[in-house]
Amino acid sequence: MFLSVIAGCGKRPAELLRLQQAYPEDFPIYATVGDGTGRVWQIARDGTKTEFLTGLNEPQGLATDGKGNLYVVEQGNSRLLRYDIATKAQTVLATGLSVPTAVAVDSKGEVYVAEEGANRIKKISDSSTYASFSSAASAFTFGLGDQPVIGFFNLNLVQWGLDRTPDISVLKPISMTKDVLGRIYVSEGTDTNSRVIRLGPASSDAPEVIVNGLNGAFGVITDRSGNVFVAETAESRIVYVTQNSQLYKFVDLTAPLYMTMTRILE
Repeated sequence: MFLSVIAGCGKRPAELLRLQQAYPEDFPIYATVGDGTGRVWQIARDGTKTEFLTGLNEPQGLATDGKGNLYVVEQGNSRLLRYDIATKAQTVLATGLSVPTAVAVDSKGEVYVAEEGANRIKKISDSSTYASFSSAASAFTFGLGDQPVIGFFNLNLVQWGLDRTPDISVLKPISMTKDVLGRIYVSEGTDTNSRVIRLGPASSDAPEVIVNGLNGAFGVITDRSGNVFVAETAESRIVYVTQNSQLYKFVDLTAPLYMTMTRILE
């Protein structure tokens, strides 16, 4: 059974929250939504929601860096935008992108965006092709040592590294993130009975299902304590997953899509 809300993750019982460990991301959460409003929401630890950005044209993927910036894929205008979180000052980093979706920042602060229309991942600083594929990359992140991990929705697989060693079967991978230990979490973009799969931290580690039965899972994130949150799009909510795979509603949010947390400032 779902709780009505998680009213402050730091105050939940010990069986629900994990011991804090060093990790570069924490609250607040930022989330895009598929309700046609062009908003990016900011969500505090206690579940309080604030409209952080409005008026965007189909905002999709999100990422933060260690310098207080939020990166937003504006798919409707084929752009990648950067916002100073403190001032909301906007910088256009890239235009003319071909169906951009996910964005990721590596440990050095380099920014990358997936272009589904071009079957590639683009490095923004020099506009070069970081990697190209035979199918569109639907999700990606960086594991330990900035090892890229890439999901292919249409191929039902996750590729560990650019040399494709190994390929891991995951049904319709749509979003992914990394936790405190360098483990990769992948959400399946199926309409019903969606799962979240945990991989790694080494490519040889066996995949593990941490939760199933979600209704249209999308974005997945972990905080600095290792707590897992999933955007359950079809239910218009973000849920919290416990260590024993129980689900608790964290906050209501209409059609949540991509999410990110705030990287701790350098």
